[in-house]
Amino acid sequence: RRGVPLVYDSHELFTGQSSLVGRPAIRGFWRLWERRLLRRVDRVITVSDAIAADLRRRYHLASLPTVIRNLPPWRQPVVDSPLRTALTLTDDPQPLALYQGGFLIDNGLAEVIEAMRRIDHGRLVLLGGGPTEAALRAQVAAAGLLDRVRFLPRVPFPELHAWTCGADFGVCVIKPTGDSFAWSLPNKLFEYFVAGLPVLAGDTPQIRQVIADTGAGILADPQDPSSIADALRRLFADVERRSQLGSAARQAARSYCWEAEAPRLLALYDSL
Repeated sequence: RRGVPLVYDSHELFTGQSSLVGRPAIRGFWRLWERRLLRRVDRVITVSDAIAADLRRRYHLASLPTVIRNLPPWRQPVVDSPLRTALTLTDDPQPLALYQGGFLIDNGLAEVIEAMRRIDHGRLVLLGGGPTEAALRAQVAAAGLLDRVRFLPRVPFPELHAWTCGADFGVCVIKPTGDSFAWSLPNKLFEYFVAGLPVLAGDTPQIRQVIADTGAGILADPQDPSSIADALRRLFADVERRSQLGSAARQAARSYCWEAEAPRLLALYDSL
């Protein structure tokens, strides 16, 4: 009504969320609304190439949506991380794998915990919170992993980088339940890069491409605890390999950071 340019930010593939899998009527309702609303916008932003392509195909957009990835600011690694101190593991020689973020349905944490049950070396810390936390804690207790799988509460985002730097590698194993998860590029993947951490990543299309381009991690089948266990075992055991992957992660962070991504967003706004 006011004639102001309008940008639609598809921060995920909304109608492809895992919560809409198996619910065709509800998903169809939201797709009708999204189709109607997208006719009225001047630009579309989204977070990965695959989601951009799907939006253009599904809604017959005149141009491909602009991809603006969720990338963190570039920072130097923190030497004195509070992570191991908070876990009372400052003198513990075992390597530490870190998952940071929400504890959500289908984000692979149950499979990672099951994978930890199948190996006898290394520790895992889950830093964050969410609706599946109680179930995950119960799974850890039932598996006898209370000493090797630890939980820490959320920390403020400005502090997260320092905590991340205290781990030996990061875990980003997202199950491809629904197209939104299958085509996602989670923030944590790039936050691990900035911290100089190698990544154990789920083998989904967009993440696979980033790992192939950077050489900063190894892949595992996110739905197969045995595959995840094999990847964990390799990263826990091989210090030299972790060092190589970590160096690649730091190099990748120069490209996969907000300072490199922001000009694309500014150019989009300038075009309006």
